[in-house]
Amino acid sequence: MIQSDFMLSPQDEFRQLQSRSESRAAAKFVGNTTYKKLNGVYYTDNNLAQKLVSLAVQKSNTKIETFLEPCVGGGAFVFAFLNEAMRHQEVTKSTLSRTLHKCFVADNDAAALENFQSLVPIYLRQKFNIELDFPESNVFFGDSLFIESETETKVRNLHKHFGVDEGFDLIATNPPYLQIKPDARQGEPALLVIKKIQDRISASQGFELLQGVPNLYKIFVEAITTRWIGTAGSISLLVPSSLLRDKQSEALRMHLLQNFNVHSVLELSEGNAFFKDVGQSFVGLSANKGQPTKKISFFQPNLSGGKSKSRIVDVEFLRKVTRSNSVFGVTDQELYILEGLKNSRRINEIFEIANLRGELDITLDARIMDNSGNGLPVVYGKNISKFTLSESGKFAKEEILDRPKGRFGKRARIACQQIANANSQHRLKWALVAPNTVLANSCNFLSIDTDTIETSAEVDLYFLLGVLNSDLLNTFFKILSSNNHISNYEIGLLPIPNTSSKKQALIADLAKSLVTNFDTKKLNELNKEVNLAFELPGDWGTNDAKWAR
Repeated sequence: MIQSDFMLSPQDEFRQLQSRSESRAAAKFVGNTTYKKLNGVYYTDNNLAQKLVSLAVQKSNTKIETFLEPCVGGGAFVFAFLNEAMRHQEVTKSTLSRTLHKCFVADNDAAALENFQSLVPIYLRQKFNIELDFPESNVFFGDSLFIESETETKVRNLHKHFGVDEGFDLIATNPPYLQIKPDARQGEPALLVIKKIQDRISASQGFELLQGVPNLYKIFVEAITTRWIGTAGSISLLVPSSLLRDKQSEALRMHLLQNFNVHSVLELSEGNAFFKDVGQSFVGLSANKGQPTKKISFFQPNLSGGKSKSRIVDVEFLRKVTRSNSVFGVTDQELYILEGLKNSRRINEIFEIANLRGELDITLDARIMDNSGNGLPVVYGKNISKFTLSESGKFAKEEILDRPKGRFGKRARIACQQIANANSQHRLKWALVAPNTVLANSCNFLSIDTDTIETSAEVDLYFLLGVLNSDLLNTFFKILSSNNHISNYEIGLLPIPNTSSKKQALIADLAKSLVTNFDTKKLNELNKEVNLAFELPGDWGTNDAKWAR
């Protein structure tokens, strides 16, 4: 029998109302996936929220009394907390009411809050067979980040608003992922919101850990970890994995690692079962305030219901082998590579090498393009393959060589794509670029600061080309990278072997041969010689036994 909306069981009624929360929020603009991607409207799966909250509660260093969900949405984290809290006490109307009165929520979406408050009694009836409403005084509607008056803008102390002066014992949330940068595709209402947030960030001067283009999720993370959490409180945050990896998240990440014990990280790859149409990977991190992070347990969800296998990562060891402050889970094979390359010099340590982005701005340099076909050839990221270039059919005026980066365009260099899908098997693809060729800013390039490609400099350009196109370096890069971008910062961390001039010449000759005539046999030989130059087994990557630690 098919049930109508008026013949729902409590469980069905709860799930249907919860799903409406997301759709009603999205309907404010265009009500589809494009809106969600552009404006960060992604609600959390109940099972995922339960896993994260349970982990935070179980690993907490203090008794958890007060709980905050500052971006409540469909309420998944609140329901997860109620489940976990009631597991540790007798379930009565009195104990449930007391727990409910220690829960606090906020959102700037009236429809989401209305739905959440409708959901609570349905959920409690379904789960505990108890009738209770969510306390109205524990709900905040509006901007939970800022307070504006006629004279000033300040960061809102949400814990003081609710009368929790010492800060919350547990904060769990999936904050919105909204880049604070205008994008016409978001629509006029979203653009106005972004402009308002930009103005408030600037006026409040209350967020000191933001780097680069701000993202709303980072603002929430900073407010949570510096203002709202108690002195021994716990946090459970579902955020993009870039928080733990990217250079532009480094200040916020270091604050977390130095002031919190980030004990557990659930890794969710791009296109995972919980966020199938989201083009990025996520982490669910759980941490306790008060002690720095020394070791982190990384694990992935086990959708079959079995126990998830965790990997313990030593943060200081990871810093030493990667030469960065990124943190991420590693397999035995990946650890083998990192250990094997840890003593190699890095590109950013070799002063002869210039590591830059292409000089032609695709958006701003329309006037510099030469439609006569007589200018300098232009190379875009899409024209670059391993060891080879295709022609774009586009040309630029020679005056571009008069710019500060122009001197690099007058000599040979090597270039790679600035965007390469994170799930691609081969992400690093480098090609030789002839002198008097213009590179668009969809490319990155390396140039040796000498006048000829055949040079007595410490590093030969063909040698670099061969090393960077090897399977080993591609795998190393994939370990460190978390998104589709290939940044100059990440390129700077790539290792170059400390090897003999004879070995360098051999790798350079193989690279020259592959530029002239790409051949799989020669490529396999190159991979072998690069492995040996790094003092790894020559057949690494073809024999799994060599990966064992």
